[in-house]
Amino acid sequence: MRRRLLFVTQQLPWPKDSGGNIRTYHLLAALTRQFDVVLCATSDGSPAAEAGERVMNELCASVRLVPDTKRSGALGQLRGVLASFMRGVPAVLLHNENPALREAVEAELASGGIDSVHINHLDTAAYFDLAHAPPSVIDTHNLLFEYYARRAEFESSAARRWICRREARLLATHELRILGAVRRVVVCSETERASLLERAPALDVSVVPNGVDCAEFAPVDAPPSGAGFDLVFVGDLAYGPNSDAALRFVREVLPLVQRTRPGARFLTVGKNPPAELVALGSSRDDIVVTGYVDDVRDWVHGAAVYVVPIRYGSGTRLKVLEAFALGMPTVSTSIGAEGIDTHDGEDILLRDEPDDMARGILELLEDRDLAACLGANARRNAVAHYDWSQLGEQLAQVHARLSE
Repeated sequence: MRRRLLFVTQQLPWPKDSGGNIRTYHLLAALTRQFDVVLCATSDGSPAAEAGERVMNELCASVRLVPDTKRSGALGQLRGVLASFMRGVPAVLLHNENPALREAVEAELASGGIDSVHINHLDTAAYFDLAHAPPSVIDTHNLLFEYYARRAEFESSAARRWICRREARLLATHELRILGAVRRVVVCSETERASLLERAPALDVSVVPNGVDCAEFAPVDAPPSGAGFDLVFVGDLAYGPNSDAALRFVREVLPLVQRTRPGARFLTVGKNPPAELVALGSSRDDIVVTGYVDDVRDWVHGAAVYVVPIRYGSGTRLKVLEAFALGMPTVSTSIGAEGIDTHDGEDILLRDEPDDMARGILELLEDRDLAACLGANARRNAVAHYDWSQLGEQLAQVHARLSE
């Protein structure tokens, strides 16, 4: 008889338009091949969410959705910060707090028959009495302590820097307490595993990397857009590291590239672009800001070089793996490719400083054989190590070992 697994996530993993949703969807789908999965999540009631509910009902043994009540934007952030000061809990753990989801989880556990639990993201652990819950696995997605400690270094506002440092201090305690209360912890890279075990050697930590659907993201012969010198960056621009990266590239890297290649354009592909970036795209021909697109591949295929000018963050970035699967020659910062088994000069160029990144981009624009070789090696790396089919099996094995 198949074991019954309760999978709890704050957000319905649909559409697959963000790194978090993509990882959640593919790992959830993998678990349904070996377990009867009961999904508890929130839904915003949009047409996309309705489509997602149909997909989840086809995958899962049962689906229980509750209304999404979080407040986005500045008001939502302020609400989380105020609640954090009142309760002494990191604001990031309170932002999505949803009493209805807690009730749904409690009802599923009370009904009996749940053999194990999958907790998606750290804040979802708040819906469980972990001391008495069935054996549990938590997928961290990234280490929040590291994320806020790094983010503090790049915030322009003194108040935001102080808030980020406070979050990091609180998370240094809360993150480890929560992770220590579950049976097994899943992280995205060996780098994160080492960081966690250095702080808490008793944790049982497994690595299930981020991945890519190598059949869906496959190279194609596409005519170059623009003058053949287009540089593309992909990401949800509501996410601080992505918006910071796009703006940094425009200010510090693109001008250096254009000294040699004046026809070079920067294509920023992704939803929620900040107002400053939208204004630049409206006033300059060399900057294209797409906003939300149905398929990022349409924009990536015609570009010459894929760039990842990320300066901070944690976890591993699916954008790099998607670029690899597409066979794109890629120039990234070290932190942009953090946690991915890359080889500088073989399947990627790792360049941290703006002038070094510009030189790397120009090298690929001028030497198309090198660019093609880099892209082909990247594709082989993705197929060999990062296809979701093999990574989903790794997570299923983590859950299967809960009975040991």
